[in-house]
Amino acid sequence: MTRGNELTLAELVLRLGLGLEINSEALSKVPWADLLEVARENVLVVRTFERLCEMGVAPESEFKRAAENERVRIQATVNLIEATGEVCVEVGVPFVFTKAFSHFPDMGHDVDLLVLDSTD
Repeated sequence: MTRGNELTLAELVLRLGLGLEINSEALSKVPWADLLEVARENVLVVRTFERLCEMGVAPESEFKRAAENERVRIQATVNLIEATGEVCVEVGVPFVFTKAFSHFPDMGHDVDLLVLDSTD
């Protein structure tokens, strides 16, 4: 993938993620594997796939599989966040998950947990 092509695809992923208007002719020429790679790099696989489907565009099956795999990974992460939060509540530790859902329905690959020192 060339740098110019990557920038074009990154703009497309951004426009899809923001729900902006997309030229349907541009979508007909999209290299799906490259678009998927850019969506993965920017943690926007699910949102990109969902927006394409809303537009009546059917990306290649690899893109659909990637979105399904991301949904499974994200649900496992949400379950981990829930279980961790329950433990914090149980032991009386004040906490907040920062930025955990800032990309939802997508999710990054780490979870930031801020806990307050209860010894003060």
